[in-house]
Amino acid sequence: NPASFLLNGASSAITSVTEALKRPFQMIAIRDEDNSSLQKKVNELMLERMKYQEALLENKRLKDMLKLKENHKNTVAAAKIIGRGTSHWTHTFVLDKGLQDGITKVSTAITPKGLAGKIFNVSDSFSSVLLLTDINFAAAVRLQESRKEGILSGTGTNKTVLKYMPPEHEVKEGEIVVTSGLDLLFPPGIPAGAGTPG
Repeated sequence: NPASFLLNGASSAITSVTEALKRPFQMIAIRDEDNSSLQKKVNELMLERMKYQEALLENKRLKDMLKLKENHKNTVAAAKIIGRGTSHWTHTFVLDKGLQDGITKVSTAITPKGLAGKIFNVSDSFSSVLLLTDINFAAAVRLQESRKEGILSGTGTNKTVLKYMPPEHEVKEGEIVVTSGLDLLFPPGIPAGAGTPG
């Protein structure tokens, strides 16, 4: 029957067109799933990369600590900073080590780069460091090259100042300042900064 043939033909053409129209939407849905899956993998890889970088930094910190212990055989404990002082006017840190770790009120705080400050408060498990930039900090020092002596004082900013130097002595740019030990507070020879004229 020609009419039935035409009907079947039209029906099959409509089905083909409908299927063809469905395909782009199916492809978009598949692409969205692929994108979602790829984004998830990217996020996982970024997290892995961050963990890897953190491990590298921790490895470097530990190497620096070992080097510090080798250079300063009388090191009592390696401590982590766990907080800042509560006052805006003082430059202090709280450490995760205290009396039970051998730290006392007269202990010196050093980093791989040199003098950081001195312990001014200590409990069984924690201690507080007065940083060398604090306005209340002072240490007897000498210029490594010229051997001239003075006092290194904190300014309450991120800088320190060298006081009581002979007036005729000019500090050279970059001249290393080390503790002299004359104050009987800090061991001699700990780097405490580099000089800048003025």
